[in-house]
Amino acid sequence: RLTRVAARDEASVEAFRRLGAPDVALGGNLKADLPAPRPLHKGWAALRAAWAGCPVLVAGNTVAGEEDLLLDAWRAARRDTPGLRLILAPRQPRRFEAVARDLSDGGLAFRRASVPWPSDALWRSTDVLLLDTLGELSAAYAEGTLALVAGGWAASGGHNPLEPIRAGLPTVIGPGFSNFEDLVRPLRSAGRLEVVQADGIAAWIVGALKKAPIRSAGALSLPESLTGALDRTWSLVAPHLPVG
Repeated sequence: RLTRVAARDEASVEAFRRLGAPDVALGGNLKADLPAPRPLHKGWAALRAAWAGCPVLVAGNTVAGEEDLLLDAWRAARRDTPGLRLILAPRQPRRFEAVARDLSDGGLAFRRASVPWPSDALWRSTDVLLLDTLGELSAAYAEGTLALVAGGWAASGGHNPLEPIRAGLPTVIGPGFSNFEDLVRPLRSAGRLEVVQADGIAAWIVGALKKAPIRSAGALSLPESLTGALDRTWSLVAPHLPVG
């Protein structure tokens, strides 16, 4: 009974056709055409100044079982790069408190993004920022040197890797990326994304730090095959909207 389906990838096109949809076309993945993220609040300036000479690992969208894994990899990489800092962003807000307790129990020098932000002097003695807020991760990737997009080491679906890649960061995900195969394939082919097993994360960090600049020079374009989804989708939808 659907008038028209604008599917995100070829596999979805075929699936909707098998289900009996009469008019199915490829629209593309709209995540690839999202606008630039909103700027971070002014408090980030102090962290930015304090960590200016430090490489920063941004671990985004972690799920249960991945914080310990990524913290171990970060600690291992710090033996090679002692000044390496970490921004850790759990996926689910309901897990913020538990992750904060784990960081505290582990004796880590961390601060929470949800509490008042200190001066740059205090950030110099902070190793980990727990990003326990909503809506900041996409912009926070640009504060990093490398990105780990989680959800594919302790789960099978994965999460969207486009945000750190668009920010210009070398980016790695786990082997569980079934929810984002349409993005992962072209990004890997273009050399913009790597897939690493859990036991290879620390080695990837160490190797990538030797080649990556402290901070990205700026936003990068995506492979051409991922662009234009918004225009294609609009062209499919617009003829069916009421006029006037």
